[in-house]
Amino acid sequence: MRALRFFATRCLLAGALLLAAPAWAQLRAVPPVDAILAGQRANAFVHWAGSEPLNGLEVEVPEGWSLHAARGIRDGSMVTTDLRVTALGGHRYALEAEQPLRGSALLVLGLDIGEERGYRTMTLTPGPETVGGREEWTVYVSESPAGPKNPAFGLPEGSAPVALRRSQVPGIGRRDGYTVEFWIKTTGLNEVVLSTWDGDEERPYPLEVVIDPRGRVVLYRGRPGRHEALVSARPVPDGQWHHVAFVNDPSAGRARLLVNGLEADSLRIDDAEVVMNTMSLVLGGRPERPGVAPRRVFSGLLDELRLWNTARDPAALRRTMRVPMDAMPEGSLRLGFDEPLPPELLVAPPEREVRTASDLRFAFPVEAFEASVEGGIVTLTWQTKDRRAEAFRVERSADGRRFEAIGTVRAEERLSESADGAARFAHTVRPPSGQVLYYRIRQIPPEGAEEPEQVSGFLKLGLGSDEAPAAAIVGNSPNPFREHTTISYDLAQAGPVTLSVWDVSGTRVAVLVDETLPAGRHAYRFSADGLPSGVYFVRLETPGGNAVHKMALTR
Repeated sequence: MRALRFFATRCLLAGALLLAAPAWAQLRAVPPVDAILAGQRANAFVHWAGSEPLNGLEVEVPEGWSLHAARGIRDGSMVTTDLRVTALGGHRYALEAEQPLRGSALLVLGLDIGEERGYRTMTLTPGPETVGGREEWTVYVSESPAGPKNPAFGLPEGSAPVALRRSQVPGIGRRDGYTVEFWIKTTGLNEVVLSTWDGDEERPYPLEVVIDPRGRVVLYRGRPGRHEALVSARPVPDGQWHHVAFVNDPSAGRARLLVNGLEADSLRIDDAEVVMNTMSLVLGGRPERPGVAPRRVFSGLLDELRLWNTARDPAALRRTMRVPMDAMPEGSLRLGFDEPLPPELLVAPPEREVRTASDLRFAFPVEAFEASVEGGIVTLTWQTKDRRAEAFRVERSADGRRFEAIGTVRAEERLSESADGAARFAHTVRPPSGQVLYYRIRQIPPEGAEEPEQVSGFLKLGLGSDEAPAAAIVGNSPNPFREHTTISYDLAQAGPVTLSVWDVSGTRVAVLVDETLPAGRHAYRFSADGLPSGVYFVRLETPGGNAVHKMALTR
């Protein structure tokens, strides 16, 4: 039995292939939660799991895209194998492994995203020696943000990492309570992001952050003969911005790694007496070690690096991670890279400029964007924690590319506000019937603010169709909900049905229904026991069609 699984990456090729009948692969796509920016580079992470070896794949990308690299990593190994990429014409590529990838393997596909906006479809087909149908899914490509771009840290090709004097940064020893947080955007693998270690196995060190060959964020700390690691559950070098934080909390006896505000891993802090090194904190690589070639330096961007002299609570981190900070508490340090790095902070001045334009946007995104229809009236609802937006412009399109404004909702017109600070908004409109239309929300910053407008992904909605869909999710009530909600869905005909719930990272958190049901309306009471607050996706799958619906859980 064999299967393919696509790791969901934030706003990238999100999906998962689950086991089906023997010798058959089935794609189960998860819709993107954010937008891939047009004209940028991105990685897709593809997991192959099967008893037979994988010799090759054929990938067809949308017009204007290109596939520039592919790598394979066998599960349980950190050894990367380059795959041969051959252009076949017609936007198709063949991927060949010199040695078959046996067992489970991770494939990393390097993509150049085209300028065409809207939903784009990619396909992946196993080689002719592998039984399995053509797999396809759709992702959303958004416009690149207009307006001024703030600087971020980025090393030009061939540049050396930048070392900061340890005496000028907060204490980061094992016994210190401290927090290191930053925003990162990259497609690089097996690179050092920041470090206090030169690679000497006999030297203790408090901190090293790397992107491993699988694309995971790994935070190492060690002493002679022992390394400790905290690892993210998902790859992050997908070309999108991610927030990474490490909290060392001796008073609680724990160290935590958080990615995008959520705890990814933790470990216990012991009471062993360890003399930590005093080497420089290096951005983009490791401290130099005489006679040893440096490890590959970081090729992405860093922004809003904050070193706190306290162990910050995860809730406090989430509240401030999207808030620009001009001032920090005494004894802490912020590097926003808006200005050149202070000379007194550096061991030696960099040979070249280490700041480059950044498209990082601090505004909280629009979430739980959904539509309901009653009597020909469309009601659009959404929520956000953004408190800087002056208004929200509702836009509509007939083709998903060219949008026009159809209404504006002021920030003070919020319907409600949840305990976690998310404000909910709504807008109603009577669209023409019998036409498929696309809707999106544009967040409008205050007048004079030097930041780009942020645009949501869009909803596709058709009214007046003569043919009922094979599967449709009516909705869930209540929404948002705190503990329980009832999910209603319609089936045009009897058949096998799978109803599942997914989180925003593309992880399936629950299978609610997996059986054969008759045609008609059905309902399932979903209990969110053990799940944190946030946006979730309900996915309804039938042989005749699939449907996806967003719902919001607020504790």
